[in-house]
Amino acid sequence: MNPPEDIIAIKRNVPNVMVVTWVINNICDRACAYCPPKLHNGSNHNYKWDLAKEFWRELINRYENIHVSIAGGEPSLSPHLKEAIDMIWDSGNTIGLTTNLTRKLRYFESIADKCSYIGASYHPSSPDTEFINKVSAIQHLTPTTVRLMMDSNHWDHAVETYDRLCKLTKTRVEPVRILDWENGSNPHTYTQEQNTWLQQHAATVEAQDHQPLTRNPKDFTVSFEHADGTQQPQGNANSLISLNQTNFSGWQCSLGLESLFIHHTGRIRKANCDQGDSIGYIDRAADVKWPVSAERCEQTMCHCVTDIMMTKHL
Repeated sequence: MNPPEDIIAIKRNVPNVMVVTWVINNICDRACAYCPPKLHNGSNHNYKWDLAKEFWRELINRYENIHVSIAGGEPSLSPHLKEAIDMIWDSGNTIGLTTNLTRKLRYFESIADKCSYIGASYHPSSPDTEFINKVSAIQHLTPTTVRLMMDSNHWDHAVETYDRLCKLTKTRVEPVRILDWENGSNPHTYTQEQNTWLQQHAATVEAQDHQPLTRNPKDFTVSFEHADGTQQPQGNANSLISLNQTNFSGWQCSLGLESLFIHHTGRIRKANCDQGDSIGYIDRAADVKWPVSAERCEQTMCHCVTDIMMTKHL
């Protein structure tokens, strides 16, 4: 992994924005072979919600603008998700939700308009016969993206579902090549014909008629500062990933000041990467060691868009 060419700093365009990645639980009702067993055998919550609310109140008091990306497990299986969304929304902040839409439509209708977006995943090996009906409804409540897992073992169903989803005019559709990760029980391979299809359909199918936002996500865009003094006001983190230029080792990085990662155990880290020790636990708010300054990056690869889009400099 190489450092960015000719870029000497990445700066947030709006100061004092905190981006939180929250893995709210570790239980999922699907049993996809490409996922690690720990997601099939989770225990939902590993922290006390009544105490965790104290942490969120503290975070809301500390930051003017917060965007929270909630995932799981399957977050809608959390008995506290709706209350968490209400708490974040009522404070004037924003939420994005990643879910497989496993709950009934009326559940998602009750929360969708408080989400700045919903990312819905579909898994052909564990089909939900109501999935497309749910997407068809919530696409009118919030910007919606479907990430369709192109399962080679259920290929015909995956392609059929892709064709049906593409008819929903307000929904973005992303066909996803499945990669083996964290000891999934079934290594994933594709035939030549399937690989050809994936290459031909690599681009996201954009929505033809975007649903207006009920609240714009907090602005955590960045600018790239180049060695010659020029500024690139809308720096593209994905472009650096594509070019293998995400080695910021030795740079000063604002992890913990502009980002947090909350693990399903309740453990809080300063970023999605593994740098440094945890700063505390979500249900022990009084003991959290809040970072007060940037620190030197010790990683050789910044693998997450959220981590790349933090203030950092040589």
